[in-house]
Amino acid sequence: MPYPTYFRYFIPEVIHEDKVLYLDCDMIITSDLTSIFTLDISKYGVAAVRDDLLEEYDGKEDYFNSGLLLINNIFWREQGISRRLLDYTRENQGALQYHDQDVLNDVLCDNWLELDETYNYHTGADMLYNLFQQSERQLNRMKDLPKVIHYTATKPWKYLETSVRWRDIWWEYNKLEWSDIFTRWQVNDGVDVSLKKVLQPIHRAFIFTYSDSIEGIERLAKDLPNWQFHIAAHTQISEKLKQLEMYSNIKLYPLVYRFKLNELVENSDIYLDINHGDADTQVLEQVKKLGKDILSLSTTYHGQGKQFERVTDIIDYLKNERFKEHIRKEYCEK
Repeated sequence: MPYPTYFRYFIPEVIHEDKVLYLDCDMIITSDLTSIFTLDISKYGVAAVRDDLLEEYDGKEDYFNSGLLLINNIFWREQGISRRLLDYTRENQGALQYHDQDVLNDVLCDNWLELDETYNYHTGADMLYNLFQQSERQLNRMKDLPKVIHYTATKPWKYLETSVRWRDIWWEYNKLEWSDIFTRWQVNDGVDVSLKKVLQPIHRAFIFTYSDSIEGIERLAKDLPNWQFHIAAHTQISEKLKQLEMYSNIKLYPLVYRFKLNELVENSDIYLDINHGDADTQVLEQVKKLGKDILSLSTTYHGQGKQFERVTDIIDYLKNERFKEHIRKEYCEK
């Protein structure tokens, strides 16, 4: 195991408080966690969130995720947990599939209290549900913002990992200085006020494509700097499309998951049917059902929405004050 993984074995030896909250470095806290310290864990070594994904897909039993641990320091010292963890690690070095997480689960198997999933939501669940084509479970799992987001599996800071749930929240924090994080932490209805900017709708155009030929997209990005263009695909994207990220108002979503696809449709102001090749009829129907405008060119028309002869005609339409007023009215009513 990597050397740093041993560090949490010794937390009760170096921190003298009765309880300690440990969190992995790939987590974001979105709400006040003070109440977690009021939990009675006097009979338990830790409180943690059940790792139901490993239980279901990997056969683990009564297994917790060690990304967030509320540690009972008194219990650890009285039961000699630190020494037992070291001994178990040494004796089972070759059989530890999930490293120190296996060790913690085996040593504390009868001495942990289950926390609600909101304290350690694993974004990697979306990748598994997508892999096993369980889109309904993916859509129904954790619809509200959890108190603690755990970016397991794919990471939000990696290039083009845009299907990671709540990716923008990580980037919002990444842009802040530490002093800003402390001074701006004002909880309102469970969500940091500074994060509400990330969750608020802005003017967005959505494109779903099976092709890397998107008519006039660069002209649209240049002439409409106040619009963001979100381009998604079920597959990996070509180098031609990757080049579009040179524009700050174009975002790409390769290998898009169903929950993210729904989110992009719902948060868009319009749908641009300007990709050559096939269209996704399910996406078009979803856009139509939500009452959003579908704008298309005569050369890319797939049977839905308004047709325009030139890209400049679409640009003029989006600059039209009546259209802007329609968008403002829509969001004011929400």
